[in-house]
Amino acid sequence: MKGVTIHMTWILLLLLMAQGGIAVTPDSLAEKGNQAFGEGQYETAAEYYEQVLDENLESSSIYFNLGNAYYKLNNVAGAILNYEKAKKLDPNDEDIDFNLKLAGMRTVDKIETIPTFFISDWTTDLINLYSEDTWGWLSMLMVWMGFSILSIYVVVKSPAIKKLLFGLGILFLAMSFVCFGLGNKKYNSVVHEQKAIVFSPSIIIKSSPGENGNDLVVLHEGTKVMILDEVGGWNKIKLANGNVGWLPSSSIENI
Repeated sequence: MKGVTIHMTWILLLLLMAQGGIAVTPDSLAEKGNQAFGEGQYETAAEYYEQVLDENLESSSIYFNLGNAYYKLNNVAGAILNYEKAKKLDPNDEDIDFNLKLAGMRTVDKIETIPTFFISDWTTDLINLYSEDTWGWLSMLMVWMGFSILSIYVVVKSPAIKKLLFGLGILFLAMSFVCFGLGNKKYNSVVHEQKAIVFSPSIIIKSSPGENGNDLVVLHEGTKVMILDEVGGWNKIKLANGNVGWLPSSSIENI
């Protein structure tokens, strides 16, 4: 009987441990983070949100909430970084845009963006309308519809209807190429266009990789840069105004 009691005790302990493991889910961590944020415990909230991200479970809402927590902690660079990560996953969210602008008002550097032609802005908005995966599915859907209509075109006898079906089939096939192109541009913007946020309180941009390069300009935390190259622990970066220079890789964090 004693042996049975010992085995039953271990079973109960294992069940309790399993229940404890199940209880700590990403959803429960996020809820604890939200609760802590609502109670004004912003540092605790940030820790819970970071734990969710440590589980490789990214979402725009988690990055957004983490950005809010850092904003409340006066960590402007951390706030902007996480707002940018949220925007990367959900580029059309107006709340993210609003909070990004709010955090940007607290940065030291006010860098003017190079003006762009309105067609370029319109194209960018169109590309950001959907994710690269959604554009891919739309492209395949258009191909299927185009060939389906053309298959009907083959068996229809009426010249008027045949003309209409042929035009529609070609239109859908053309739209499939457009969707594919937009998806490809979206993919390139997400994967190949590396951007980062400056985390050093202040850092001098150099004309070449290394401390011996000429001083160009001083940047401060929270400034967004585009990464062009990396050499020996230094990143070649480009600012929104078109200026190019080098700064230590340790002074920035990738979006």
